[in-house]
Amino acid sequence: MLTIPKGNLVKNPGFELGLQFWEAPQVLPHPGYQNVCVLGLFPHSGLASLCMGFYDQTHPAVVYQDVRVTPGNHYELDFSVSGISPSAAAFQAEVRWLDEDQDDIGVALAIFVPEVGPAEAGAWTLHSGITEEAPLAARRARVSFGKGIVSTLILVDDVLFFKSE
Repeated sequence: MLTIPKGNLVKNPGFELGLQFWEAPQVLPHPGYQNVCVLGLFPHSGLASLCMGFYDQTHPAVVYQDVRVTPGNHYELDFSVSGISPSAAAFQAEVRWLDEDQDDIGVALAIFVPEVGPAEAGAWTLHSGITEEAPLAARRARVSFGKGIVSTLILVDDVLFFKSE
């Protein structure tokens, strides 16, 4: 059972509510397909996980959520990632600072995962990182996940983003 730390700023961290609270930009040439979905196959915990590349593995996939932050604080990002495919794939998580107008003011954290294992074999891996100090102009952080053009479905689950002590 996953223990969610008090103060998790991410809403719907386990995708149990589908894509509610998450944004998925249009990346496919077909209107209405965002190349991400929520599946009940092989979740890390709970009943669901995010699946990236579901509609077309040859196109990128991105999801993000903006959360409120306080200048001067450091934040921790934790997430579990896996895949559905026999081939390895790369994956990236990123946190960017946004100002009051939601304009980008810089990178807070970037985590590159060079190889994602198969979920059906139980190959979920936990990844963690701590952001740079939130600048004075920061009012939000954009927590995002992305996969490039690879022939693997990427699964993400249990996203935690909270003030680092």
